[in-house]
Amino acid sequence: MTEKIIEASAESSWFRMALTQGLMTLDTLSEEHFLDLPDDRALAVLKRIADLEFFAFIRRTVVLNFYDDPEVHQALGYEGESFSKGGYVNRGFNDLNWLPEPRIEESGEPVQDQGPLPYAVKAYAPDTSSKPVDNVLGDSGILEEGTTR
Repeated sequence: MTEKIIEASAESSWFRMALTQGLMTLDTLSEEHFLDLPDDRALAVLKRIADLEFFAFIRRTVVLNFYDDPEVHQALGYEGESFSKGGYVNRGFNDLNWLPEPRIEESGEPVQDQGPLPYAVKAYAPDTSSKPVDNVLGDSGILEEGTTR
């Protein structure tokens, strides 16, 4: 991911500046070098900068590249798009063997009766005072099939 972040920052001077400034900021938010901080304190520092452009740039770059990596696909069991192979219903819908089997249990609780609505419901009846329209297109300019005015 570090290579991807450096490549992305090389494409834009704005991102390069955000990356440089963000990395310098990390070390100013604690008394120790950021890489030497224990996980809990490093997390606290990251939470303080979570709304900075630096953090957004890193997150965006990592997410876009992480889930586009074939090694990640293999680790997660993603077999690629399924449309060309007939869709997920017959292939891939329920084949993630690394997920636990869901607990499917019948609830012993009775279904709550919601009772009547707290207001009256009237049946809808269309207004019968208007006459049906013979020519739905009205004045569309079509005189006969294939001709116009």
